[in-house]
Amino acid sequence: TALAWKTVTNTTGGGIDFRVYHSTVDSSDNLYLAGEVEGYNVAGFGGLSKEGVIKIDTSGNMSLTKYWVYPHDDENDNGGTSKLYGCSINKNNGNLMVCGIATTAVSGSSPHYMELNPTTGAIVLDKYIADGGSVAWKIDTDTSGNVYICGYHSNNPDAVWKLNSSGTTQWSRSFKSNGSIMQDIKVKGSYVYVLPTNSDGLLSGFVYRPLTVYKLNTSNGAHAWTTSNAHADSSEAKNFYPRRL
Repeated sequence: TALAWKTVTNTTGGGIDFRVYHSTVDSSDNLYLAGEVEGYNVAGFGGLSKEGVIKIDTSGNMSLTKYWVYPHDDENDNGGTSKLYGCSINKNNGNLMVCGIATTAVSGSSPHYMELNPTTGAIVLDKYIADGGSVAWKIDTDTSGNVYICGYHSNNPDAVWKLNSSGTTQWSRSFKSNGSIMQDIKVKGSYVYVLPTNSDGLLSGFVYRPLTVYKLNTSNGAHAWTTSNAHADSSEAKNFYPRRL
């Protein structure tokens, strides 16, 4: 297959490196990259990593590059490292949804998500969803604009959250399955599918580390079913495919 285009996102000459953790595309096939931006000898960084988003158009041009110190209205870093681990397109309004951890001197590392204008990168909504020591790993929405996030909670591992379009928590679930982290989440119709990585190894009843998927009801988080499969050659899965459902 012929290479259509190639874009280099790192700009080490300017002292800023971009590390990508997740990607998504919109209905016009623009590509969005979410991750962390590491700055060295750059004003506002202090040598620490910040949340970053890059938008690449269909010709391979970087049409948007945004990074944030945290808190987002503070131009000086107050002692923290922030990263974006997940991104998706809002099925209700086409905005860009991103999630990760934001570290501040007050709260420590706390999971949060942002809704961004996909053209300008302006913050439409910014919400913390749990206390310090937790992680927001991946994010998706339904057609009404409700937000679904999976990750890890400091008190209840492998967590799933549902929030309304204003950022108010509707329900949360935790399966506490042997120290796993919910690695990916997809919403389809009336159900949300979550994919854990069983980081502590074997689960009860399995000889090998299984691939597991949970299916939950979107309205209340009720458990519909769990399916697991383990094989000598099997390994952990970290993303659903295709990512855009």
